[in-house]
Amino acid sequence: MLKIIHICQYYNDGYGYQENLLPKYQKKLGHDVKVITSNRTSFFSSGQRPKIVGVGEYEDNGFTVHRLSILGEFKGKFVFFKGLRELLEEEKPDYIFHHGITSPSIITCAKYKAKNSSVFLVADNHAEYCNSARIPILSHLYYRFLWTPLIKRVSHHVDVFFSITPGCKAFAEKELSIPENKHKILYLGSDTEVNKYNETEGKKVRDLFGIQQDEIVAITAGKFDEKKRLDSLIKAFRKIDSQQTRLIIVGSFLQEEYEKYIDGCIGKDDRIIKVGWVQANELFKYFSASDFAVFPGGQSAVWQQTISCELPLVIKYWPGTEYLLSRDNGLFLFSDKQEEIEQALKVMVNSPKTRGEMRENAKIVRNEMLSYEVIAKQSVSFIDEKDKG
Repeated sequence: MLKIIHICQYYNDGYGYQENLLPKYQKKLGHDVKVITSNRTSFFSSGQRPKIVGVGEYEDNGFTVHRLSILGEFKGKFVFFKGLRELLEEEKPDYIFHHGITSPSIITCAKYKAKNSSVFLVADNHAEYCNSARIPILSHLYYRFLWTPLIKRVSHHVDVFFSITPGCKAFAEKELSIPENKHKILYLGSDTEVNKYNETEGKKVRDLFGIQQDEIVAITAGKFDEKKRLDSLIKAFRKIDSQQTRLIIVGSFLQEEYEKYIDGCIGKDDRIIKVGWVQANELFKYFSASDFAVFPGGQSAVWQQTISCELPLVIKYWPGTEYLLSRDNGLFLFSDKQEEIEQALKVMVNSPKTRGEMRENAKIVRNEMLSYEVIAKQSVSFIDEKDKG
């Protein structure tokens, strides 16, 4: 059994993010797991502003969460923990999993590792070109001039760097000079205990909204802003000339103005159902009511959840996302053109055989790559490799 400490800048109780689920499944493997975080929720907490919560320990998802007060923060990026070094010395972990590379706490962890060589230290990266470095000049200043020198100073103390996609791996090696020889992929996954197809719950959702069992249902979900291109999806869907199709929209909006714009796009089309925000552990019910999922914009952890619920997937192509559709379990969108979205919708709506094959293939992707049980085992397997070396 390992004593594993996760360090993340922000933490949202009960969510389906990596920092919620990887500790959960490491705990299920029999390890002693604790998450150390700040007394704040993240910027993306249900589309609301961050909340300041109490400090101290409590249990969430079967493991211990320890919230520390902070000295300050770069909002939405990182915090300056108060008392992190002292807490690590008190906990004496065997394994530290640091969520994120560009935050001051990685320096604290490296210093702890320097004095405690037996601890296994990993740091993971979620940044890539589609969600970071959108302004090249600012990217050079922030990543290459601020963080690259700092990471070079600590990288020899880090046993393994993880990136969640091949695109993230390429970004980290180019922009942050992460050494390739200790850089691995650890995919984001899904809570397969919760996110699974449930015919009974799916039928309840269909009955709730008056959807007939022979109607074809597309679904999209997430925290919506302009980058998710929900407006383009709605406009494309409204071009589908069939009363036997429905579109379910589940999620919150990050800007009130954009939500009003979306309401205008929907208009009086009663085939489109706008549900609003639901808890992460309720999403499977809506996915179970659907025939396929569509995400024409920016990436989201919801993509993994839909695959876990055996849904065929239509997603915008980003470098490094190939693994999500590696078993022909969906379609990529290669442009932002509404016409391409419309064509993909027609393929899905008019091809029940194709949808059925994609559903079966989604199960394979889930079981082989996206199960957090599998990912949790991978996350600790590198310790064995180090011991053997």
